[in-house]
Amino acid sequence: MTVDATTLDVSGICAGYGSVPVLHDVSIKVEPGSVVTLIGANGAGKSTLLKVVGGLIQSTGGSVAFNGTDCTRRRPDQMVRAGLGIVPEGRRLFGEMTLRENLELGAYARTDRQNIAHDFERVLGLFPELRDRLSTQAKSFSGGQQQMVAIARALMGAPKLLLLDEPTIGLAPVVVDRVAALIREISELGVDILLIEQNAEVALSIADFGYVLENGRVVMADKAEALLANPQVRLAYLGV
Repeated sequence: MTVDATTLDVSGICAGYGSVPVLHDVSIKVEPGSVVTLIGANGAGKSTLLKVVGGLIQSTGGSVAFNGTDCTRRRPDQMVRAGLGIVPEGRRLFGEMTLRENLELGAYARTDRQNIAHDFERVLGLFPELRDRLSTQAKSFSGGQQQMVAIARALMGAPKLLLLDEPTIGLAPVVVDRVAALIREISELGVDILLIEQNAEVALSIADFGYVLENGRVVMADKAEALLANPQVRLAYLGV
């Protein structure tokens, strides 16, 4: 790792599923201290890019550097141990397990056992609505609460970079606002964030920088506030 290295540097990534290409020469960066969002329609390749970064699928071209280290061919468990946290679309909780068990599972790859109890309390501090339900099975929570559990579980891994895949999908507006506020709060605690969102207005309102992905290619990149004001973006993704 180099001093002040770019947190995530994805360069020229090409990837797909079998013989079906999805991503074409995609390059994005997440700088230290930032929230970066990738917006685009369904099928644009957003989730595929997250899978490449997380080591879930292998690219056919390009490179992925994490904190200045080439991680292009690393396995998912190696990426987690390197400091990557992932909140997948659909949350993917263990429904039969309690909230406490789900959170403890989030720290499975850590070796600093003495700090896990401290982080457990710190994470619960971000989600006070969950504190009194540690013995509740995850499947009993509402959709919004399950999303919070999924984020809390990822934070228990003490990530340097958090990947969020459609964290507001299917949530009521008031819960969307809560999740958006949490994302900014997590960023302010020193965790860099790559946010994949179909809700462009929410994503661009909380991000520092954004990329627009269409048909597996980056077609626009700018500061989030500039994209939010861009007439093309507003027409295509905000319905304005």
